[in-house]
Amino acid sequence: MPRRWLLTILAVVTVTLIVLRPELRYHGSDEIKPETFTVTTGGTRVVAQGRAQLWLSRVDLDALSDDGESMPAAEFELTCNGKTFKGRALVNETAREFCGCRVRLIEVIDTDPPSVRFEVSTAVSDQGGVQAASQFARPSRP
Repeated sequence: MPRRWLLTILAVVTVTLIVLRPELRYHGSDEIKPETFTVTTGGTRVVAQGRAQLWLSRVDLDALSDDGESMPAAEFELTCNGKTFKGRALVNETAREFCGCRVRLIEVIDTDPPSVRFEVSTAVSDQGGVQAASQFARPSRP
């Protein structure tokens, strides 16, 4: 009888963990749901399920696109695997891929200091090669 109860409890706990932890379920695609978040200039955000850290260094409200058009842009740094990559994203354009992450600038929020809304998407196949970033790490910039 105790063995039966133990197996029942184990089954309930396993099913509960699978239901509550989406990363344990099969997604059926090569893409994880993109993360959308707001960050203020000088602020840091842990992204890619804790495997990378994004620091917003500068917001330019009148940046020039490749077409010569004036539009808002954000300059950022993405740190993963002990390396830091500098990137720049214009509104509604995806920056190049860093560490398996694609960063897209959704909007610039005119606050003091300026804030931006980013979307970071990560491919499932890229999960293994990215080293974890500490969620409590101090920003690498003053």
